[in-house]
Amino acid sequence: MVRGVIDAAWPDPGYFDPYAPANQNTNGLTPDQIKQGYLDQNRRQAFKSIVTSAATLLVAAPLYLFHWRLAKRRRGEI
Repeated sequence: MVRGVIDAAWPDPGYFDPYAPANQNTNGLTPDQIKQGYLDQNRRQAFKSIVTSAATLLVAAPLYLFHWRLAKRRRGEI
């Protein structure tokens, strides 16, 4: 769900073929624009990864702590 919200708020700019010959490059992109596109795409992917990891941690940490405490209590009862 978190990744879906990120994709809706910050959509992927799309794919272009930087290896197409210059005369077939219908995008008309310069090498600097291609480089900037890669940098933007890497930043977007890094941000999505950070947000996904944080959401996983927010869900997993309380669940782990709950089960850890439950296991400690059961060990004391045996």
